[in-house]
Amino acid sequence: MEQAKDMKKRLILLSAILVILLMVPLVQSKQEIVAEELTQPVLGKLGVIVIFDACNYSVLDSVSTPNIDTLISQGIYVIGDTILPSATTAAHTALAVGAYPETTGVTHTYAYNSTEYHEQLLDETPAKKYYSDMLKAKTIFEVAKDNYVKTALIVSKSKLDVMLGSGGADIFEVLPDSIVEPGDPHDASYPLEKRYTAMEWITNESLKAIDQFAISIKEGENALLLIHYAEPDWIGSALGPDSSEYRQLIQFLDGEIGRIYNKLVDTGLWSKTLFFLTADHGLTAVDPLKDILTGDPSHLSVLDVEHFVSETAGLLLHIYLKYPEKDTHRAVEILKSYPWTKGVYTRVNDSLADGTLDAIHLNTEFAGDIVLDVKAPYYASKYEGALGAHGGTDTIKIPVIITGGAFKAGSTVADCKIVDIAPTLAEYLGFDLPDSTGSVLNVFKKLGTASLSVSPGIIEPGQSFVVP
Repeated sequence: MEQAKDMKKRLILLSAILVILLMVPLVQSKQEIVAEELTQPVLGKLGVIVIFDACNYSVLDSVSTPNIDTLISQGIYVIGDTILPSATTAAHTALAVGAYPETTGVTHTYAYNSTEYHEQLLDETPAKKYYSDMLKAKTIFEVAKDNYVKTALIVSKSKLDVMLGSGGADIFEVLPDSIVEPGDPHDASYPLEKRYTAMEWITNESLKAIDQFAISIKEGENALLLIHYAEPDWIGSALGPDSSEYRQLIQFLDGEIGRIYNKLVDTGLWSKTLFFLTADHGLTAVDPLKDILTGDPSHLSVLDVEHFVSETAGLLLHIYLKYPEKDTHRAVEILKSYPWTKGVYTRVNDSLADGTLDAIHLNTEFAGDIVLDVKAPYYASKYEGALGAHGGTDTIKIPVIITGGAFKAGSTVADCKIVDIAPTLAEYLGFDLPDSTGSVLNVFKKLGTASLSVSPGIIEPGQSFVVP
């Protein structure tokens, strides 16, 4: 009887040992799978565009920017060109479409339709047209969505929804009024602390977007992220682009770039990121006492022909003529006689003009019949007391930094336009932009596809396999 009991205990013990031994390969197998997941390569791609609104390229060379220097060390830095007008809404639209206003239709945040004005009665006031009325081309964000690319825009100005086109985005965040108010960031007395808080909010939301996209990018999906900081434009207009506060703010933004870079590295996304850091336009100092558009902001007092005007960020003025065929030459003759005229471009060819609207890629119905390029320190604005302005040829040069783990070492760019950014990113992310007239820059690694086969396809514990 005792022997039977001992035998039973031994059988139970042996059974338990056998169960444990059988579980060991399963536990090891599970640990190996976890380890494989932790070291899984990033299969998707990420395109990033960071915009410093109204950042002068010269300031990057004159202040300490260690994080931006790190980006440049892994890529290239060139001085590129934005469009005319060198202004926020038109430039962001050109960037997003990869084309000039003659293609996008967008000449500013608002403008007038010259054809409608020509046909109206003399006592009729032309109706304002906003950017949503003008846009007539597809943007990179709506095309990206059509191609199953995840999209995110973190911006400081609500009007930058123009970049969405007729579509939407997975993430679209605009700097809340609760952070900006009270006060006006265009005002010289606006607190610096609030400016820094606004920039930090943009960065924080951008980091959230990167985290949100990280898993899907690692699993093979592509994503496109645009980050927009308005503060250089706001403080530059209020205090001037040569002020110590403007330079200090650019240094602060360098720290925010460091946070974004570190997040991309920490999440493992940097290796598959093509990264652009640029500006929509530059900024130049103006004299607040030299505003040529005083009194009636709808008309230029020196012109004695029937007309209507629309100012564009201070240094570009759209002049709509009621009778362009009859009055263009007379208007150009008057404008050329003033010291604040840098250039005059006309819809109707004129011997005194510096060129036609075609020459500056502005031949669209929403441009003026005459486009006046104002010479700083003069400016033309309905807003008084500005210390910084943009819009004309004085602020057309912009910094362009191209970098990222996907940047192709040794790449060079001889000529870079703001309209080249979107087609380059679209090509990197695997789709075409139908309305783009910009160039695809040869700056990123061409990534092919690879396959792996294992033989035999099903193996037993202890069996070997072959990777050909």
